[in-house]
Amino acid sequence: MPVFNRSTLFTKIYLQEHRHNPLFGSMILALCAFAITQPIFISERPTSSSRERQAKLLMNEAMKMRSSFDFGESPTLEAVMTSFFLFGSLFGTNQHNAAWLRLRETIDLAQTMGLDDSNAYQGDLGEETGQKLRTYMVLFITERAYSIQRRHPITLKQMRDSVPPISDDLLSSSSHGLLSGMIVFNEKDAAALMGLSVLMQLFSAIQDEFIDCWNATCAATQGGCPKSSEQTVLLVHEKLERVQSRHLYSHYDRLVLDDQPLDDAARDVLDGQAIVTQHADILVTQKWLQNRLWCLCLAHNLLNLQSPHPELQFDYAICLAESTLALCQKLPLSFMEAHGVGLIEKLYDISVTAITVLSDAAFPIKRLSPSVTLLLPSASLYPAQQAYFEAAITHIWGSMWLISTLLDSIPQI
Repeated sequence: MPVFNRSTLFTKIYLQEHRHNPLFGSMILALCAFAITQPIFISERPTSSSRERQAKLLMNEAMKMRSSFDFGESPTLEAVMTSFFLFGSLFGTNQHNAAWLRLRETIDLAQTMGLDDSNAYQGDLGEETGQKLRTYMVLFITERAYSIQRRHPITLKQMRDSVPPISDDLLSSSSHGLLSGMIVFNEKDAAALMGLSVLMQLFSAIQDEFIDCWNATCAATQGGCPKSSEQTVLLVHEKLERVQSRHLYSHYDRLVLDDQPLDDAARDVLDGQAIVTQHADILVTQKWLQNRLWCLCLAHNLLNLQSPHPELQFDYAICLAESTLALCQKLPLSFMEAHGVGLIEKLYDISVTAITVLSDAAFPIKRLSPSVTLLLPSASLYPAQQAYFEAAITHIWGSMWLISTLLDSIPQI
């Protein structure tokens, strides 16, 4: 979450700013709640229930600190991020109605501050303006992903040609410097910012006017929607394919990704795993968006067995699942663990779509027998995964092999 400089936060805490600035204090409490509800290592799972109780106490205190009759009249970045951390905490505790309310509040505050005003981000950015742009990037990605997952509308519009692209000029030292006009403080900060930039490119492929098609709330369910056509869908596919995060990281002296298998690239990490962990999230997100786009095509009657474009064929959902499985088998479990339930839901969507196609005779595809090379022993599932598995099982019939192998690759959280 590369918004604030860690040392600046520590300095403010040391100077006890939270004692006379309620908004800052509230943000720190919400940040703590957010941190302890995030994915943890499997060995730490026994503490999950106590972590959830602590998070709820912290969220209550955060709300008390910033409660006032005129809250929102003059919002600050601390207020915006407090609401965002509350959203993340509620999402982590599976309270999605409350989480959606906090995300809406976050974006309303951000728009009141003008974070979506492209005129504010011209030229080299100072530290404060850079923080605002990072916040906009985080909210842009989060709202679009959450809206597609939960079928919600979006309100944070895309700023055309305003977010500077993150190039290969990463810092090789831990000193302050500029990365595409934004101040960065160390290599981890730069790596996180690059990850945000790649995700921005992915979600920028989703045009504002088509979001209701993506979340299945358009007129396609009522007999026809004129918004999405073969041409527009293929254009989105082209944009998604164009986002190659490995090229953005290619000149980073800690990691070599260009033209190498992912498992070989992972071994080139000399210190830390932040970049490859982000790379895993980016690749799975790319597959997931392609899967959601296939579902959009299905709803709009754009799929055709004889289509010259593989993306518009029924088998494409199965190909996506197989390539996602191959990706998961190459990734170390710890890289996937870091993304928790959010990544699980994406893998679930990909696998269930393929299973539905395989098991429903109405889909005009070749009926393939399970590949022996894909058969893996089923992993034991924790309760957090069990709900997804039980929902998927109703779609399986004769296709257990695909869901089993995909779930074997999911972190046990």
